[in-house]
Amino acid sequence: MAKEGDFTACLVSPKGDYVYAVAEDHRLYCFNVATGKVDHVMEISEKDVIGLAHHPKQNIIATFGVDCQLKLWKP
Repeated sequence: MAKEGDFTACLVSPKGDYVYAVAEDHRLYCFNVATGKVDHVMEISEKDVIGLAHHPKQNIIATFGVDCQLKLWKP
């Protein structure tokens, strides 16, 4: 789980297989719904992340934060 603080934003993948959550430690956590375990962790920013969105048909996630950057990820 997040080493520092709380989760600030989360979403469920379109098929419902994964939950993606951004934490105060600036990392994106990918939880497998079936197992309840973390499948992947990615450092996504040096500054606070405000939110995220998932493409409806492809495995692409967009994150945006206080650094005014929109980043696309393929976890």
